Amino acid sequence: MQIKIVLVLLALMFASQSAVAQDILWKPEAATVGDYVTIDQSINGRINHVYRGKIGKAYVIESYKGKKISGQPAFTTYLDRDGNYLKFVSADGSTFKYLPHDCKRVLGACKYTEVRPDGTRQKLIHVAKPIDGGFTYQITDEAGNLIFDGKTMLDGRGNAGNGYVRSGETTQKYRLVKTFYQ
Repeated sequence: MQIKIVLVLLALMFASQSAVAQDILWKPEAATVGDYVTIDQSINGRINHVYRGKIGKAYVIESYKGKKISGQPAFTTYLDRDGNYLKFVSADGSTFKYLPHDCKRVLGACKYTEVRPDGTRQKLIHVAKPIDGGFTYQITDEAGNLIFDGKTMLDGRGNAGNGYVRSGETTQKYRLVKTFYQ
């Protein structure tokens, strides 16, 4: 469950907001290789998310746990141009894929398939709604059972600020503690 919470948080982190509240898309043209945001999470601690550039059509974010941005990343995320997850790879090589993507940056209801490291597939529905300064979301299975819900406020560049992600009895709160934009 912690991996899924981290996945949701990372996808939210690099979302972008225009002057119109309806826009929850990430704007990669505003990112420079080496830019990062530091988020403190109530369950997983501090995570630094560093933009590493583009590989093929995917934009790459490496994430480091703790105070240092060095060594092997705890996980790497591959995003499409809008900030939707294409793939998540943990330090041990475990890979989650999202077909066609995870719908994080799509307003309204959007269906996708999560392919887990063991090859199992789960069809999910992501629903995002804009709010003043951010957005709320819910992720359900095809039967309508709630898996996650949350709220993310966006900073001036559209990266995640304060918010939470909740699954059942577990709620992880997070807050933006530092940004480094070149």
